[in-house]
Amino acid sequence: RPVSQSSADIPQALDEVIYKALAQHPEDRYAPAVEFKDALLAALTRGGSSVDAQDNSTIVREASRFLGKCTFLDTIKEHPYGATYLVEDRETHELFVIKKIIKREAGLKEARLLSRLKHPHIVNIFGADEDADKSVVLMEYARNGSLSDRLVRKMPWRETVQVLRACLEGLDFAHKNHILHGNLRPSNILISKDGVPLLSDFGLPEHYARNRSNWYGAPEGKKSIQADIYSLGVTIYQLLTNQLPIYDHQGQLSLGGAADDAPASLGDVLGRMLARNPVRRYQSCEVVLDDLGHVFDRTRRPLPKMSAWILQWRARRMGWYDWLLGFASGVLAALLLTYLLGWLDLFFQASR
Repeated sequence: RPVSQSSADIPQALDEVIYKALAQHPEDRYAPAVEFKDALLAALTRGGSSVDAQDNSTIVREASRFLGKCTFLDTIKEHPYGATYLVEDRETHELFVIKKIIKREAGLKEARLLSRLKHPHIVNIFGADEDADKSVVLMEYARNGSLSDRLVRKMPWRETVQVLRACLEGLDFAHKNHILHGNLRPSNILISKDGVPLLSDFGLPEHYARNRSNWYGAPEGKKSIQADIYSLGVTIYQLLTNQLPIYDHQGQLSLGGAADDAPASLGDVLGRMLARNPVRRYQSCEVVLDDLGHVFDRTRRPLPKMSAWILQWRARRMGWYDWLLGFASGVLAALLLTYLLGWLDLFFQASR
């Protein structure tokens, strides 16, 4: 029975959406859930219903500066420093995000620059403007959420490297155009409908920065290319391990929480991205990309396990405990060898 028959307030456009969600075969239903949400919003709007009780005329007016005729759909996020809204172009039915920043100029310069510069791994910005009490930025709608939604479980290292490569390419493009991000974190890396990572919110501080620890900020506390690289390193480390970066007593980064098949060369790249001293950190995203290319090269032509273990052992800084353990292991191996070869029997016979 169509749900629209239950009440005159329910638009008929909602019937088709609910039928698809209740389809008998899973492949006929919405996938992912965000498509279900978008369809609901579209059905309610085109059916003449109000999707939000608030007065949204101001939001529509702001979006109309860039789009022309549009319709307010949903409030994605709202906080004391601004809000993020979802709007629809009435003619094309395309969805867009309008971000409002109250009484702040942060991020406006970067948004205006990026509205003229385009990159496949930076969210598309269509316009940016301001008045006496707020700034407004209109950008594309990334249907698949952000990387922060993916932190519930570890990501396979090969998939993580692809995310890292995409983000590095976007960051490198921005840096070469004299644009720093300044606040890179999982919530600012969006995922498009096609699963492509998109960097967003260049120059915009988090509205909760005063109330929470900034886990992604570089230790030096300054905006720079090296600080952006550090922030991206923390994000990638989280994807791999489901935890924040861990260092040993010598200050070396540990990848203990990553998958067992993650190559040591990936740990070397992350270790340099996450160096606490910016002098030891990568100086540009381009160099990180070069080193990242060797990660796959080494996995295609792997060394024998014993050789790789020896190289890793030689690279370590050995302390007295390591030397003692090595000496004891050598003595034990020598005794075992003499026993197997029968040399101990010859020794005891000769002593008699």
